[in-house]
Amino acid sequence: MRGIARRVWRLEARLVPQPNFGSGRAAVILYERRRQRYEREGRPFLEPAPDLTQPAGPVCYLSAAETLRRRRELRLRQLADATPSDQE
Repeated sequence: MRGIARRVWRLEARLVPQPNFGSGRAAVILYERRRQRYEREGRPFLEPAPDLTQPAGPVCYLSAAETLRRRRELRLRQLADATPSDQE
């Protein structure tokens, strides 16, 4: 059992996306350039609305088991919604 658990841990560690710290800095640079361009043109610069699809706090990656569990629950919910109910 320990061997299987160790293999799963290794797979999870290998499949977790590595953070790309450069992309955050590039986003800040693009944001500042856009803001300055709008100011030069005399147009109002509106702050973009927060992206509600992205987590606000630190990212917590799910384990493989949790991912499979959530996917199964979603699939069962979709099947329950798709089947016509005979209770009417």
